[in-house]
Amino acid sequence: MVELAAPAPRPPRDDEHAALDVSWTFSVSRVRGSDELAARMTRAALDTLGGPYGAVGPLLTDAASVACAYLVAHSVARRYRVTLGVDGGHCAVAVTDYGYDHTPPPGGTGRVPEPDRAAARDLCRRLAESAVDGVQVHHAVDGAVLIRFRAQCPTAPPAAPDSSRSPGARG
Repeated sequence: MVELAAPAPRPPRDDEHAALDVSWTFSVSRVRGSDELAARMTRAALDTLGGPYGAVGPLLTDAASVACAYLVAHSVARRYRVTLGVDGGHCAVAVTDYGYDHTPPPGGTGRVPEPDRAAARDLCRRLAESAVDGVQVHHAVDGAVLIRFRAQCPTAPPAAPDSSRSPGARG
């Protein structure tokens, strides 16, 4: 016979420990239009979390679209990865093709093309204008690209006290 233990009561949680800590990663083929797919997937993840995380959804969706479009245009890998990390009051996004096959374009010299510094500066400017911070763009010597940025989540307003009374309340 199996004995079931009574569930233990959960300890009370304070606000400091109630913060969400989630990481979500997906990979996409580096093809035209994959930037919009990656942006929609980022938005869906943040909308699913809701609350203040959903509030930064539009901001991070636009920034992810810009970063993914840059990677599609300037990478030589077949795939890239998007990682969304939520840690307390911050949402961080990393877009990279590290770890994937970096094959130089056909008909080239067999070397990885030099990064387009003007395009990287433009990417940094566009991301900074979109109100994300901590923007980093890194081109490795093997052709891999890493783009990172983050956004501060708005703090949720304190819940108003419930002054409603149930229909059967006396007083």
